[in-house]
Amino acid sequence: MSTEPDSMEDLHLALDALTARLNELEAENKRLRAARDCENLMAGYSYLGSAHRLRDYMKLWADRPDSRLEMPWGIYDGYEGVCRCYLEDHTDRGDPGAEQELKGTMFIHPMTTCRIIVAEDLQTARGAWVSPGVEAVAGTAMWCMSKYAVDFISTPDGWRIWHMKLYPVFLTPYEVPFTEKDKTDGIGAVHPDHAPSCPRYDYDLEAMYPFNEPILPLAYTHFDELEPIIGD
Repeated sequence: MSTEPDSMEDLHLALDALTARLNELEAENKRLRAARDCENLMAGYSYLGSAHRLRDYMKLWADRPDSRLEMPWGIYDGYEGVCRCYLEDHTDRGDPGAEQELKGTMFIHPMTTCRIIVAEDLQTARGAWVSPGVEAVAGTAMWCMSKYAVDFISTPDGWRIWHMKLYPVFLTPYEVPFTEKDKTDGIGAVHPDHAPSCPRYDYDLEAMYPFNEPILPLAYTHFDELEPIIGD
């Protein structure tokens, strides 16, 4: 009796299994490449910020009306709001008078403890970072600790920052322990669209460290499954 039909069936099954495995590996490779692209975006964010190249920041962001940025002092809506934060409420090194204004300042905020999860549909990604940094303003050296929560979105021009929330932890002169610092940080003239979405955490003997700042990215399929990183 011929075994050809069974052999052909086995061959088709083997080919189907191989095709499924190749598709799985291709999807995994795309997610890994996407995660790397998002990590590079945040590295660029850190480098450009230290150089006061805030106009170049805008190349990292998605030009969308639903882009959103939350700083410690408030929320900026849309790509135009993000531009307002960086280009009106801060100083770019190309602004008139910036060369003199920015002398003696230094802001270095490296991105550490990177965790990025890319959606199964490969349209969005979510990341979280801790950022221990140093700052200098008017000759005063300071230690700075903050955290970032970031959503990324795939665009025709590549991956871009979509939503970002900065969580301040402390900013203190280098000789002052963060446990003893004044809890009010001076903020100049700013123009956010909304107040911060939640009270900020400050160390205190009676305060518990937040359990979800930033939101820890977990595996997901579609963005609409996720809790927003910036509340209303």
